[in-house]
Formats: sequence, structure tokens, C-alpha cells
Amino acid sequence: LQDNISDLSTDCLLDVFSRLSRSELCEVSTVSKRMHELTSDKSLDHIKWEGGELRILQISDIDQDGRWIVDH
Repeated sequence: LQDNISDLSTDCLLDVFSRLSRSELCEVSTVSKRMHELTSDKSLDHIKWEGGELRILQISDIDQDGRWIVDH
């Protein structure tokens, strides 16, 4: 299985992420270190603050597929 999403530019990914819901953005942030860093971009703050609440997740480990395990 080839990962073509990681080949996209930062600007392209931020544009895609700007169209996601808050919960979708949260899920994407757990995929990899790069995705977490991108979903932390200030340009996406309006999504993260939607509803007046910001959730901060603690990463506890990485699974066999390289995805982050999040403590809720």
C-alpha cells in the first residue's frame, strides 16, 4: 500500500485540513508526527476552537503501523 498523501505539499495538506470538522482533524492528528505537526498549525485554530473548547491530547505510544496512540 503506497502512501500518496504524505507526498502532498504542506500548503495542499493545510488546505485539505481546513475543510475537515474538528473531530476529523483530531483523528488526522494521530496518524503520524508530520500530520500532528500540520494539524497544530495556527491556520487551523478556528476549527480546533469550534464550540469554545480546545482538546489537548497526550500521545502515549506508537502502534505497529506507526500511528500515535492517544490517551483520552
